[in-house]
Amino acid sequence: GRRRTGAGRAVACAGVSPVAGAVARVCAERARAGFTGAELWVYVRNRRAIGVYEHLGWRAQGTPRPHRRTGKPEQRYCRKFEW
Repeated sequence: GRRRTGAGRAVACAGVSPVAGAVARVCAERARAGFTGAELWVYVRNRRAIGVYEHLGWRAQGTPRPHRRTGKPEQRYCRKFEW
């Protein structure tokens, strides 16, 4: 049978968003530096980005709020580092 290494998932994720690989690398660097987690905000209508973040282990926290400049609703996402 095929051996699953997770490499296909990483490639597929990177294909969804050019930023996915960079986000994963930054998280790994921060975890090695001793950080225990991170947070980011994403527009709730940006389903593609949300899919990438959730695939990388980010989870929505709280309720959406309007962006201070655009007024568009955005959601806070958090990720705990377990490396």
